[in-house]
Amino acid sequence: MSLASVKKSWCKCSKNDNPRVSRDLFHGDVYIMAAMQSAVEDLKDEKVPACLYWTVEQVSDWIEELGFPNYKECFLQNMINGRKLILIEASAFPNIGITDFEHIKMIAKSIRDLLEIEEPDWTRSISLPPRSDLGMYLEVKGNNGKNKDSLTFKNFCLNNNNAKWRPPLANHCLILPSY
Repeated sequence: MSLASVKKSWCKCSKNDNPRVSRDLFHGDVYIMAAMQSAVEDLKDEKVPACLYWTVEQVSDWIEELGFPNYKECFLQNMINGRKLILIEASAFPNIGITDFEHIKMIAKSIRDLLEIEEPDWTRSISLPPRSDLGMYLEVKGNNGKNKDSLTFKNFCLNNNNAKWRPPLANHCLILPSY
């Protein structure tokens, strides 16, 4: 069976269909399969939190289990799934209907605990090495796109592992190498 016949049968294209559209449909299915394969690999990795792949309903159920059933609808209406949950900041909660400051603090802390990431330190020096690999991976994975959807934690660590990290130099003339 040739690749062209597989494409045609898989996309269910008729001879009157635009070949560009059928090609895009095929690539869309391949893209979805790559994203699913990425999810399976990530779910096998114990370092990656499973909540990254939660649906909107699972996130809203989790909020309800935290003791905030009145906010379940806020998460459902705003379509907050696992990938959006990892990027949501406490400052965005009033925009989705969560206005009680104590509740905002508790939910934000629960999200950090769920993801096993540290609380942001706004006084952290830029001369320090980057945060944990998991924190940086979650930041990248929270966005959408072909490359990000098919990215796995293992591949992220392989491609972004800097053996010797050096702080960014604002003015390379001020810092001279030691001999």
